[in-house]
Amino acid sequence: MKEQKMIKVERPFEDIEGNETLVLSEDGMSILSLNPISLFLWKNCNNKKLEELVRLLFEQCNNNTDLVYEDIYSDCKNAVAHLAKNGLIRYT
Repeated sequence: MKEQKMIKVERPFEDIEGNETLVLSEDGMSILSLNPISLFLWKNCNNKKLEELVRLLFEQCNNNTDLVYEDIYSDCKNAVAHLAKNGLIRYT
């Protein structure tokens, strides 16, 4: 199956203390809490495939020589699925 590109769904959000961002859900009935990694994925996903987004995140990590790329990919895949399930990302 060919990997699809993602589109960020714009939603109201607010950064709060403690490395957390609150985002209003698509239906406006709940608030989602994003950690810094999920926020990075959400803000940078536009017109990217998962592999491109993971590579971008991996390159931003200061200690990427100590990280296992496959683990980062798996974690990002799960985070992106959660963002999509909650209406913050759509696929083209």
